[in-house]
This record gives sequence, structure tokens and C-alpha cells, in this order.
Amino acid sequence: MMTDARRLLGVSNYAATTQQVSFAKLWIRKTLAGRVDQDTIFDVSLCVVELVENARKHGPADGSITVALYMSTDVIRVEVTDEGSEETVPRVTDNLLTEDGHGLKIVSEVAKQWGSHQDADRKRVVWCEFSKEG
Repeated sequence: MMTDARRLLGVSNYAATTQQVSFAKLWIRKTLAGRVDQDTIFDVSLCVVELVENARKHGPADGSITVALYMSTDVIRVEVTDEGSEETVPRVTDNLLTEDGHGLKIVSEVAKQWGSHQDADRKRVVWCEFSKEG
């Protein structure tokens, strides 16, 4: 968890389409440019792609996805919010024969930490954090 106050760098909204996943990646890269090194931008944008793609696949087909980006002195935090589904819960799998759970495996390996919860509106929020210095 962050030890100092975080600052919201921006919020961006997307439709649940494959093209919008790419737009989320571009937005993250643009917003972080000049703030952190290229390796960190790569890691954060990789995880954003995985989280937005999961939100697209597991949320309502006509739903919306929100990406919020925060930064503190030493931590970058991304929160991806979708309209949720009671049928699916974010999980990591090591089983190579399953279709789901591999994107979160990437997130769990690349991010410093990650988690999920439902917000007050019963929307699903999946978040991940990164050290600001790679």
C-alpha cells in the first residue's frame, strides 16, 4: 500500500471492445511519458492491457470500463473498473490448460502487488501497483 499521498493523474473511459483495449494502452503510455522511465511505462501498459481485456471479456458486452491512474512519490497505481459480474472473480492460474487466469498471472509477476474489490456501486475494481523507479 502507498506510504504517501497519491495524486490522480487522470481517468479515461472505454467501451468494452477490443479496439478500446489498445486505446487504454496508448492513454497510459501518453500519461506516463516523461514521468517515469520506459521500462516502467512498458510494465504498466502491459498490465493495463491485461486488466482492460479482462474487464472487456468478463463484464457486460455493452458495458463501460474506466481506467484511473495515480502516482505518489514512489508508487504508480492503476485501477480498472468495470460493471462487474457475479459469475466471475479475478484469479490467477498456473494451469496451462485453462483459458482464463493467464493475464492476471502476468500482472502478478510484473506488478509489485495487485488485488480487486467491489466498490459502493457494486462495480468491480481491479488494481495494480508498481514501484516508480522500475
